[in-house]
Amino acid sequence: MQVFTHQLSTEKIPSNVLLGTPNKNPNNKITEASPALTVMTDFAFINPFSIEPDTLIDDANKKMIACGVRLLFVQNKNEDLLGLITSNDLLGEKPLLYITQNSISRNEVEVRNLMTPLEKIESVDYKELEKSVVGDVIELLKESKRNHMLVIEKHQTHTCVRGLISLSQVGRQLGEEITKNERAATFSALNKALS
Repeated sequence: MQVFTHQLSTEKIPSNVLLGTPNKNPNNKITEASPALTVMTDFAFINPFSIEPDTLIDDANKKMIACGVRLLFVQNKNEDLLGLITSNDLLGEKPLLYITQNSISRNEVEVRNLMTPLEKIESVDYKELEKSVVGDVIELLKESKRNHMLVIEKHQTHTCVRGLISLSQVGRQLGEEITKNERAATFSALNKALS
């Protein structure tokens, strides 16, 4: 049995058609007083990208570039969430340190060697986020000294990662650069801070 309520029809596209873009109405501009959910990438609507832990790091970097993302979730073949890996993990000092400490070449380094494991990842509860504003999110990210924060949603039988908040994405949506409150963690970071 077919169910329909309205008969659709096609039409020719006019020559002066414009490509749709996100609403840039100044009245809808995101501010620090906007609901926090406006800056969350919601996995109920957008599929997150993932990678397996035994993937070589150069292949992981290629996947990030191809997908246009700076973070991949690390999942095993059973789709269990193991952690995450960011472009900073792949392109920063982590690979060099791991290569030096383990006397191996770059083409032997796998995602599992550089990823942040699940037990070291911080999250915020979706229900708490619903009650918050963008300014609260910014403060949380600054204080946690993180570029990303996972949003978890608790159900009766399980907990899932509902979304992701990225400090750089929040900055783009606000139209300003946001920097974390961070101490220099490495010698090169200390040199950059001093020069």
